[in-house]
Amino acid sequence: MKVALVLHGFPPELVGGTENSVQALARALVAAGHDVVVIAGSMEWEGGARTSTAADLDPVSGREYTVHRIHRSDAYFDHWQKGHSPVAGRMFEELLAAERPDVVHVQHWIRLSRDLAVRAARLGIPSVVTLNDLWSTCLVAFRVHPAERAFCERPLAPENCLDCAAYVPPRTPWLDHAEQAAEVEAHRAAVAAELRAARVLVAPSGVHARAALGWLGLGDAGLEERVVVLPPAREPAATRCAPKAVPSRFTADEPLVLASFGQWSELKGTDLLIEALGLLPEPARVRLLLAGGAPFPAFAARVEELAAACPVDVRLLGAYDHSNLAAHPVADAHLFVTGTRAHESWGLVVDEALELGLGTLLPELGALGERAHDAAAAGTPWATTYQSASAPDLARALQALLEAPAQVAALSAAAARAVATAEPAGRARPVAELAAAHLAVYERAVEEGPASVAPADPEGEAARAAWVEAWDQNLSTHTPEELGLA
Repeated sequence: MKVALVLHGFPPELVGGTENSVQALARALVAAGHDVVVIAGSMEWEGGARTSTAADLDPVSGREYTVHRIHRSDAYFDHWQKGHSPVAGRMFEELLAAERPDVVHVQHWIRLSRDLAVRAARLGIPSVVTLNDLWSTCLVAFRVHPAERAFCERPLAPENCLDCAAYVPPRTPWLDHAEQAAEVEAHRAAVAAELRAARVLVAPSGVHARAALGWLGLGDAGLEERVVVLPPAREPAATRCAPKAVPSRFTADEPLVLASFGQWSELKGTDLLIEALGLLPEPARVRLLLAGGAPFPAFAARVEELAAACPVDVRLLGAYDHSNLAAHPVADAHLFVTGTRAHESWGLVVDEALELGLGTLLPELGALGERAHDAAAAGTPWATTYQSASAPDLARALQALLEAPAQVAALSAAAARAVATAEPAGRARPVAELAAAHLAVYERAVEEGPASVAPADPEGEAARAAWVEAWDQNLSTHTPEELGLA
């Protein structure tokens, strides 16, 4: 089978959870003897709108596959109003016409165009769509309200989203309220058309799929029956995984040692975690090992300031090697904790914590809350939870664990059991196993054939291309303050 994997970026240029997972899937597919082509977005805009071609190699089988990148050159092509790109769409169609895959698997639209599955269907190619995150349902991408600093559960609609979207620079004062509202509705309608065009919808967790369909107004559209839950591809690490030795009482001499690792950001709640620690009545009984870093220097400085002012001993350990966490100081902690405000779709960082034998303290939201519930139902309760985005409730949960060392030990023991027994909520599936599951999805899509979609609209495409050009030109007529860039 020939599979086209389509996403917003690809290693080595762009690296992240989705990018790494798709690369692992591509390599496993070619190792199993299938033909794979990747079509990816890019941040490299120099040289004008164009495509470029490279190759990636599966290090195990030695087999190569082609990686095409679509380079957009219009301004701020990540902006939510730039979701529909006739130029990128045409380049995508040209690549499909040249490659002729049996199935297209859309993993993300950003930097490309929000009508990829529909365009594939017009060329007679069936599609699969994976909802990796919440970009499809949110103009600021992650559904954490910039002003409220908490997760937003409002449906995608102009009345709910325009004020929030104004936080995304650049602002567009040349568009009046009605025009911006029309853009919100156009975004929602385009994403809905993509999901209807997909023969199978893949999601890392059931709660993630249900939430996305609901916020798009598709909860009753019959799409949930098309959902297949497949966690991201990840090869389980060979780590020392055993229950932690926990003191009979946590004291200043033998504190509760917490580990938190991953990206530092407001989305990931690094600030919220440190704020919660500052609310503990006996801070000397706790120590936090914080590994990772911030993509933006301003937030890194903020974390450093918060850590210095916190009465708890917060140790900033910097960047770390994901492949060698067992040798890192966080491996000797008693408990993993995250302050993430996000509606996580799976949470690979939790897999890493469990492989270290760490029980977890997680927000009761999204896939993390669902995984905690499923683990308890399976008899391996390796997590306890708190109210998402609430520093006081996180502090309450931490204080309860401070007074219950036996529970901390029980969480650790459950983590070790979950890893040893490959309990489904505890670990992402091995890459080869996940590739086989995806092949079954692709076969189902091919058997059903391409969806029936609206015909191409050349006049509408030309009008949109002119709209994009005017959008770019209007930037120069406004000050940085008016654009929200100051």
